[in-house]
Amino acid sequence: MKKIFLTLITFCAILSSCSEEPVSSNEIDHLQFQTDFVCFETPLIAGQNYNAGRVTIVQLGLGNYEVSYEMDNGWELDYAHLFAGDCALMPTTKKGNPKVGHFPFKSSNQNGDSTLTFTLNFDDFPNCMCLAAHAEVHKGNQRETAWAAGTDFPGGSWATYVEFCKDSCDL
Repeated sequence: MKKIFLTLITFCAILSSCSEEPVSSNEIDHLQFQTDFVCFETPLIAGQNYNAGRVTIVQLGLGNYEVSYEMDNGWELDYAHLFAGDCALMPTTKKGNPKVGHFPFKSSNQNGDSTLTFTLNFDDFPNCMCLAAHAEVHKGNQRETAWAAGTDFPGGSWATYVEFCKDSCDL
């Protein structure tokens, strides 16, 4: 009888220690940021022929995305320029080559960094957009221009851009 009584008290103690507490909206927002994943990746090509790394897009949640330049194979990043938005608004010359200096997102001198990330809020961007990711890179004494692999611009240069749709990142 004593054993049954102790078991019953222990069982009641365990049940009374469990409670349901509502989850706050701050905790929900935090959980959304824990679902980051790479939803787009393309090689970063230097000098038309060298795989210098990759450009990735990571969805952070709440309309925020990271566009990252990640260097590989001994290549280092000096400068980066990024256009993201409506393809018709991409700054180009009359011949159709990109005006890299007019891209809205640019880095200062990266002094040979291996990674650079731009954090953008895509809420005001169209669902499908153009991304032109340009970089100035080096490997030892070799210096090259690099582009995220994609579709050729209509001008005569080897510059490229990619088309990206936000819904490709839907969880």
